[in-house]
Amino acid sequence: MRQVLAETRLVFHVMAAPREFHDPYLKWNRRIHRELARGDVGAAAAELSTYLDTSEQQLVTAFTEMETGSRTPNPPA
Repeated sequence: MRQVLAETRLVFHVMAAPREFHDPYLKWNRRIHRELARGDVGAAAAELSTYLDTSEQQLVTAFTEMETGSRTPNPPA
């Protein structure tokens, strides 16, 4: 799990527009939390599954664009 978290942090570091990347997921996180708080584990699981599929595709697209040169990573701070 530590390896996955470390790799995820690196991915976010190279995102060209991190705010635009994260913003939709904040609302999604709230929806998942709301479903869990209501006790609707099935709805939360469905939201989470879609969330993970969407984020995976977004990350794959971002990396593909960086590899092909059509997107540039964040400049170093």
